[in-house]
Amino acid sequence: MITIYDNAHTLPAQWRTRLHALSTTTISDALASQDILYGGTLPGGLKEIHEHRFFAKPCLPESPLTASTKETLPVVGLITTVYAPQGTSLPLHLAMYTHATHRFIIVATDGWINSSYIGDIQATTAKRNGCLGLCIDGYIRDSRGLNDLSLPIYARGARPNAPTKQEVGGINVPISIGGLTIHNGDIAVADEDGLVVIPYRLAEKTIHLAEQKEEADRKRLSAVMDFDFSAANEAGDYLPIMNAAVREYVKKELQVRCIREKISPM
Repeated sequence: MITIYDNAHTLPAQWRTRLHALSTTTISDALASQDILYGGTLPGGLKEIHEHRFFAKPCLPESPLTASTKETLPVVGLITTVYAPQGTSLPLHLAMYTHATHRFIIVATDGWINSSYIGDIQATTAKRNGCLGLCIDGYIRDSRGLNDLSLPIYARGARPNAPTKQEVGGINVPISIGGLTIHNGDIAVADEDGLVVIPYRLAEKTIHLAEQKEEADRKRLSAVMDFDFSAANEAGDYLPIMNAAVREYVKKELQVRCIREKISPM
């Protein structure tokens, strides 16, 4: 039996706009500051199969540091969860027909490694039905066809054998991947650094914290660009441009060294 629930929540336009201006790195930092496991990220073995080329769009006028980069726009959407254990793709097929439009589908498999879960026909179905992206804690097949499809797809790799169609699993049930629990209607944000999951209940706070982190990072980068490296010789000389945690460590070590040398701290 497959347990199926309706899609939950709506994504406010202002949340979407603000999330499009953020990176997954600052969002993950914001989630980590709220004690969300791994900053809301999924296991490192899950990779985007297209090498992220669909994220790219024409960049702004180039600077010396951005001449070889692209400006990117993250994919942002509410999550439809799928539980597909024992190598069955049946709940995923059903979700692509009835729960995919304007949603990012994330599939938990209990770590199944003995078959693929999706091929080019199923992924094309999801894309044409308005799906924003797919993340499968398992394997895909028909790599050549998937490579031509402009749909973000995260997976562990490819293998040629087909899944089963056992009548088990669920749609929009709570799932867990790598210890991270994901719920129906949580928010997925995907860019060239990976995929991050924002619990819906923490969305407003997380966006606010990530915006603050983005601004702090811009200031730090500006400080690095203006820093006189020719005048710096020891670790303490770099304090103005250090990450806060690194700065505190270096200051502590400098004080310990000063005590050992029986001189006053700097």
